[in-house]
Amino acid sequence: MAGGDLWLLNPLPWVEIAYWGNFDVLVGVTCAAAVHCRLRDKDVISGIWLASGILLKYLPIVLLPFLMLDQRRVRLRLFGSCSFFVILGLAISVLMWGASTFQPLKFAVMRNSAGSIFAFLRGDSSPLWLVWNSPNVDWLALPCLSAAGLGVFAWCVIRRTGPALSAVLAVLVTLLFYQFALVRYQMILFCLISYWAFSEWERLRRHTFFTTLLVSYFGWLAFLDLNYFMYLDRWLITIALGFALLGGLIQFSLRPTEVSSSCAMR
Repeated sequence: MAGGDLWLLNPLPWVEIAYWGNFDVLVGVTCAAAVHCRLRDKDVISGIWLASGILLKYLPIVLLPFLMLDQRRVRLRLFGSCSFFVILGLAISVLMWGASTFQPLKFAVMRNSAGSIFAFLRGDSSPLWLVWNSPNVDWLALPCLSAAGLGVFAWCVIRRTGPALSAVLAVLVTLLFYQFALVRYQMILFCLISYWAFSEWERLRRHTFFTTLLVSYFGWLAFLDLNYFMYLDRWLITIALGFALLGGLIQFSLRPTEVSSSCAMR
């Protein structure tokens, strides 16, 4: 259980919660709860949990197609409950605060990239400076995010990947291709991957390299959150570790599905 101990001792959630006071961990908890209820066929409750996460921060909406599709069957109750409570929450917000409810969406579209692969590609260390006088690839963010999301969704459908791992892949791809990256967004991934990792721990403990990659990724984020290594190209390291983690998760999805582990957690 050495790997599990290291995981539990990871300072990232404590830094985010106690030091910075960010609430993204609450969003992560709602997402993990939505996956947990989905695995137990509690579709309405799963939809409510997911709606709660979406109302706190729009990012969890990427989980909806991954949770509502069950092999070749669409879970309409999950979709319906999630949609109803999101619409209800937004309607109440509009009545109270008006159009400012949607200000975060406008802000997300208008702001320049930072901390992401797109920010690196337009930065001073970008290899694009060799062929481009003023590289700015922010306009590629949405097409790349859409293509990557659809690709992962198709992969999960074809491989019949379980809900927990599908949710992890969906959020990780979103974070990798979202044009604005902050460490606190990673708390959503941390909560989801913690739920998945401990449900799959018996298999994960036999894959030392992958377990080390998990611990390294979130350990690096913890150091980054404490502003260590200020003079290194910090985000490039994060991006490289993130894509390595994505490759490891995709490779893991080639193995048998999560059915046995989800049943074991009932």
